Amino acid sequence: FVPQGVKIDHMRGLSVDILPYLKESSFDLIYIDGDHAYESALFDMLMAKKLVKPGGLIYGDDLEVQASECDLAFLEANKALDILPVPNLKRNCHPGVTLAVHEAFGDVSAYHGFWVMREAGDGAYEQVSLNGQQALIPSHFSEAEQAQVRDTLSRIGLKL
Repeated sequence: FVPQGVKIDHMRGLSVDILPYLKESSFDLIYIDGDHAYESALFDMLMAKKLVKPGGLIYGDDLEVQASECDLAFLEANKALDILPVPNLKRNCHPGVTLAVHEAFGDVSAYHGFWVMREAGDGAYEQVSLNGQQALIPSHFSEAEQAQVRDTLSRIGLKL
């Protein structure tokens, strides 16, 4: 189901082959879920910044910790690796994603691995608070999945 007035085009390929050909400042929302290696992740984020409209949102995942919580030398040394435990933290991280988010946006709004920033005008980005926002759980989720989503949403302050 696509709401009336919403246009969806499906393109299949690597972001490096497709994103440069898309119209700049033409997207209201961009969700990044790609390669975890630093160079690829940073490319996707920099392209997203060109493609999003003023006031638009850029979302992503795989950000378990912000760079400000880590040693930047650790992130830099491991930026080509997929996922690692963070020294002195009881969490894993995707070093390439963490470093790329840091370089593209700085500290971002982060919610249990997901992150979001709003284009605030003139290429500046601002954090977005999801606290108190309404959420919808897809009806096709199993009862166990719905319970897990409800638990996560309540921890981050979203309403159902």
